Amino acid sequence: MDLLSVIALFALITAQCARATPPNFVLLFADDLGYGDLGCFGHPSSLTPNLDRLAARGLRFTDFYVTSSVCSPSSSHFLVFAWSLQHTHYPQYAGADYAGKSPRGPFGDSLMEFDGTVGKILQTLEETGVINNTLIFFTGDNGPELMRKSRGGNAGLMKCGKGTTYEGGMREPAIAYWPGSIQPGVTRALASSLDILPTFAKLAGAALPDVQLDGVDMTNILLNYGPVREKIIKIYGQPQM
Repeated sequence: MDLLSVIALFALITAQCARATPPNFVLLFADDLGYGDLGCFGHPSSLTPNLDRLAARGLRFTDFYVTSSVCSPSSSHFLVFAWSLQHTHYPQYAGADYAGKSPRGPFGDSLMEFDGTVGKILQTLEETGVINNTLIFFTGDNGPELMRKSRGGNAGLMKCGKGTTYEGGMREPAIAYWPGSIQPGVTRALASSLDILPTFAKLAGAALPDVQLDGVDMTNILLNYGPVREKIIKIYGQPQM
């Protein structure tokens, strides 16, 4: 066997071993973020270069829904602590490095700082050499707090916002990024934050709890751009809470 054959065989074995290793998972869950708040979802003055880069190099969801239009029930199904955009209930205060730096006012400054934190996470993953074996999933907990007007986010073309079961309250921007595994693009497949647990469990090779789950495995969307649902997602509640 010549040297080139040995190198090719080694590369093949290495690639197979890498695929056999369960990925790392990073879940980014923003607070009170509207469907139209990010640059990659159409906002003309939001400065979100890191999230825009994830969207350009990953999979952007156009029809991603959360479990509730208010914070606590929306995040509770993760059984995690939710970290808001800027450590406040309403994302309206930015640190000294970002205050007054965006053209969108206090909300834009805070969103810009959140995006900067995402950039630091990406940099750390790259520097530690694990970026190619890490699935990063970004979304938000519910729609924007429209009563705060310019300080409360933007639902884009969606009706209403936080506290309602209209599209603006339940439909969120979502991005999945996994270099080498998820091809860049846009999916219009129906998906939900309920699907994150089954998806992570599937990719990690972990068993799900022996209970009825409303979420489904999204790997067919992430890896094959295929659908995962044959049924609609049922959202319970009055149009206005």
